[in-house]
Amino acid sequence: MMILRRDQSFRQAPTPDIKRTILDISERTDMTVSHVSDEVLYTGLIEMKELPGL
Repeated sequence: MMILRRDQSFRQAPTPDIKRTILDISERTDMTVSHVSDEVLYTGLIEMKELPGL
């Protein structure tokens, strides 16, 4: 469930542009965009307990 403030639109994204964010992380860490995406997905799945942590 998404909680919105009164001044927010239902069409407004709750987070910044994910493509730009991943590209920024890639540039800061010298990792490829693919590697950053994989790390984000893997970390998210562990946090959701969909995958066992190492």
